[in-house]
Amino acid sequence: MQWRGAMLDISRHYFDKEFIKKTLSALAIFDYNVLHLHLTDDQGWRLESKRYPLLHEVGSRRARSQNNHGLLPTTFDNTEHSGYLTHDDVREIVAHAHSLGILKPL
Repeated sequence: MQWRGAMLDISRHYFDKEFIKKTLSALAIFDYNVLHLHLTDDQGWRLESKRYPLLHEVGSRRARSQNNHGLLPTTFDNTEHSGYLTHDDVREIVAHAHSLGILKPL
């Protein structure tokens, strides 16, 4: 198959570079060749910005998350969610992916 991929949404639920690298290693076992990292959303900005640092300084923090949706009364977890990937983190993740045959070089 030409394209076998997975998506990891770290915008809504942040995972650090070590978790992402472990995920890549697990995907390689099953011959996956694409990982889509969802980095930005209204729930979080997870990529360091050297030009506009408030994007990641403010955008990578969320005071709480909603537990439920729909017709139930709204409740929140009251847990801060935060974190972002630096440029070096992304380079390390991409190098690891390349070493596993995931994310073919452009």
